[in-house]
Amino acid sequence: RDRASAELDEAVAKLDGEPRAERFFGVGNPAKILAEASEELDLLVLGSRGYGPLHSVLVGGVAGRVVRDAACPVIVLPRKAGHVGESSLFAEAAPSVHG
Repeated sequence: RDRASAELDEAVAKLDGEPRAERFFGVGNPAKILAEASEELDLLVLGSRGYGPLHSVLVGGVAGRVVRDAACPVIVLPRKAGHVGESSLFAEAAPSVHG
């Protein structure tokens, strides 16, 4: 949690321009948390830890569930879009879980 929270702080600090991004850190079911948070947002931008937005949307995963359930527009950045450093906790793909 500490490492993820620190990475989030660093990422938000790098953003400039208006409107300013707001920091949000949640623990629990990510798709549910993000879908609920989207009810108060104008736009939700999230990174995909899987195989990119198209695969996540078609097959499932957190990004796909958020895109389907969000109350606002969602932009999904694929893991390889360059927004995550190599040493980041989020640099590796999430394990594939099919069920």
